[in-house]
Parts: sequence; structure tokens; C-alpha cells
Amino acid sequence: MKITESSDMPPIDLVALGKMLGDDPALVQMILGKFRAEIAGDIAALGELAASGDP
Repeated sequence: MKITESSDMPPIDLVALGKMLGDDPALVQMILGKFRAEIAGDIAALGELAASGDP
């Protein structure tokens, strides 16, 4: 399994995701397919929160 997937969205550590999902490649692909945009939105929101200095 590749460590990250080529995309214009923020990288996701596929090895870590795979470990969290019991090393099941089908689950990793399902998560990426269904939730990739939501994950990218969460990463962007966290970045904005960090930049604002809000604890």
C-alpha cells in the first residue's frame, strides 16, 4: 500500500489509516471514497483554527 494517495487534497497517511482499520485495504478504499472530501474539510478547519490562535 502506498503511504499517501496522489491528490490535490491534503495527504492522508494510508499506512496509519490501514492500521486503524485492521489492515483491511477494502475498508481504507471505502473510507477514502466516501469521506475524503469531509476529511479534507476537517483538516482545513483545523488549520484555520490553529492559525487564529483560538485555544
